[in-house]
Amino acid sequence: MVALNEAAQVPAEVLAAYFGDETVGVAPLSGGEVNTNWLAAYPDSRRRVVIQRLGSMFEQEVVDDMHAATGHLAEGGWEMPQLLRTHEDDGLYVETAASGGGKPDVWRAATFIESDGRSAEYGPNSFFEFGSILAKLHGSLANLDYEPRFKIKDFHDTDLHLAKLKGFESQMPDQEAREFTHDILAAYDNLQPLPPGKDQLIHGDPRTANMLFRDGKPFTYIDWDTLMKGSIWMDVGDLMRSLVEDSFLGTGQPLELERLREFAEGYRQAAMPDAAPDEFFAWAMTGMQRITLELTARFVNDVIEQNYWAWDQVNYKSRRDYVVDRAHTQWQIYTAYQNA
Repeated sequence: MVALNEAAQVPAEVLAAYFGDETVGVAPLSGGEVNTNWLAAYPDSRRRVVIQRLGSMFEQEVVDDMHAATGHLAEGGWEMPQLLRTHEDDGLYVETAASGGGKPDVWRAATFIESDGRSAEYGPNSFFEFGSILAKLHGSLANLDYEPRFKIKDFHDTDLHLAKLKGFESQMPDQEAREFTHDILAAYDNLQPLPPGKDQLIHGDPRTANMLFRDGKPFTYIDWDTLMKGSIWMDVGDLMRSLVEDSFLGTGQPLELERLREFAEGYRQAAMPDAAPDEFFAWAMTGMQRITLELTARFVNDVIEQNYWAWDQVNYKSRRDYVVDRAHTQWQIYTAYQNA
């Protein structure tokens, strides 16, 4: 018999599909921004499983993509969450009636990785290690011959988001918003292109929230729903942007430029030791500027579209207030290093 914490709200049919008649305790698990997570523990407490209800933006194919990536990486020595198969049909996911109307809910279960969590106090060598682990991840993914079956619509299509913003410029609700839009578009027009290179599999969302840490050091990546073919510089830039955002949120100050250089050097030494350090750093900074402007544009676009971002209804009076604030945070990151 399966014991279920009533507050957990995991359907009995999902638990039965993965655990049969074994007894497990289930409790909500924090940390998910799109998917909803629970932790299932066996009585001996040594075996734990993460159960996820996928966000409505995802289709079942995203489970196949995770299976391909994590299986390949685990074979290469990475510590990766491994998907559980259902008892009855050996499947990778379970569908149930929609909890909020619309299409069915999709559930999956994967092994729980012991860690110190998704964040850590950054030490003297942390930024070098951030660069090094991302380079190693890209090296491992480059060896996987796989075409992702699912991609979030328009994800990382920077040109499209900026073109959309240009079309919305005259529709902005006030002069301040129109001037902000003009500044974003002007910055994008002056941005250097990404360095040339062959597209490969990348994580797609390699920010610090999608890393796990032990003893203050990142050792693996989770959340594989953004797996995609693309430029490594999008991942490089996005992780740099994430590190800067962590600094702004934690201290109110931008990250010292030297810390970003340490990150770039960690990646360069692991993946491109023949590249000149200054040239490599310039490439990495272009990646960060590009993804930062893309996110700024996506938030401002939602002032008009009002349909993409789930907004914080506790701390903001309206979706517009939320997306404008988020846009200004990304713009602050961009301007802090505009002339670096």
